[in-house]
Amino acid sequence: QASGKVTIDGLLGAFEVPVIGDVNQFIDFRARTYTNTISSQPWFRATLQAEFVALDARTWKIKFTRFMSQGFGGRKVQDLKLGGEDDVGYWDLLYVDNDIRMINSRSSNVEDASESTNLFILARPQYLTKMCAERGEA
Repeated sequence: QASGKVTIDGLLGAFEVPVIGDVNQFIDFRARTYTNTISSQPWFRATLQAEFVALDARTWKIKFTRFMSQGFGGRKVQDLKLGGEDDVGYWDLLYVDNDIRMINSRSSNVEDASESTNLFILARPQYLTKMCAERGEA
C-alpha cells in the first residue's frame, strides 16, 4: 500500500478540474487487482479499480474496470463500469525500494515506453514503513 498527496488533472464527471487530496493505493498481487483512491474530504472522493497482468519484471498491462466518485456527504456522482479498448494502459516500473516507487504510465495506443504520458512517484509514509518493518513486511 502506498499513499501521499498528489494532484489529479483530468476529466472528473462533466467538469475538467484539478483535484488535490490524499491518495491511497492498494495492490492485491494474488488477485492481480489494484485500487487507487483520492480523497479531499469532506467534499470529494474518487476510486479507480483495475486488473493487471505482469508482462515482464518491469511492465504491467492495466485494464481499468470501474471508476466511482462521490461528492459532498458521500453523494454518488459517478459509478462507471469500465473495460473497453480505451480502458487499457501500461505501467513501466522505473524504480522501486521499500519506500518509493516510480512508474511511467501510458495508454494502450502508445507503444514506445519512452513516450509515456504520466510519471507517478508514490511514497510510503514513514509511519507505514515503520509498522511494516515491525511486522517483518518490507
